[in-house]
Amino acid sequence: MRDCAAAAATFAVVDNVWLGIVARRPQKVTGFAERGASSMRAYINHGLIGATVFLTPVLAAFGALLSRAGGLTTRHQLGRP
Repeated sequence: MRDCAAAAATFAVVDNVWLGIVARRPQKVTGFAERGASSMRAYINHGLIGATVFLTPVLAAFGALLSRAGGLTTRHQLGRP
């Protein structure tokens, strides 16, 4: 969970520090024009908030399920109940 939040924070810092470069990407320009956000910074940060709020808990839950499955598999291979 911590890694996903750190990745999202990294994207937020990079996107805001180099906003002039990020704002020239065709995908960002098109999305900004379609959404009608108040500023390019608000448009970019809105996308990052959604990813952070959704992906962090979902990936944490997925990791917990996979770690549980791995633990059960290892226990089964070692002959433990």
